[in-house]
This record gives sequence, C-alpha cells and structure tokens, in this order.
Amino acid sequence: MNNLKTSTEQLTSVTIDFGLMALIRKNTRTNCIIGNRTRMIANIEVQLFCFVKGMNS
Repeated sequence: MNNLKTSTEQLTSVTIDFGLMALIRKNTRTNCIIGNRTRMIANIEVQLFCFVKGMNS
C-alpha cells in the first residue's frame, strides 16, 4: 500500500513537471536558446517518466 502511494506521488510530480514544461515552452517559443534548452529538459522528463512507469509496472 505504501509503495502505491509513493508511485502516485512520483506520477503527480512528473505530471506537474510536464505542466510546467508546457507553460515554459509556450512562453519561450520566441526565444530560440531557451526554447532549445526547454526541449532538451522536456526530453529528459519523458525519459524519466517512461523509466518510472517501467519500474511501477
């Protein structure tokens, strides 16, 4: 049961991160340098998310 709670917390924090990334990406679309950096961070987020999902399944 405790393990499930931890998984839910991880998923929630990843979801919040994705929301922030989407906001950042929308706000920095005109700035190429920040935009590229954001894309790189978002890619890491996706990899982390898949890794966490793989661990929990």
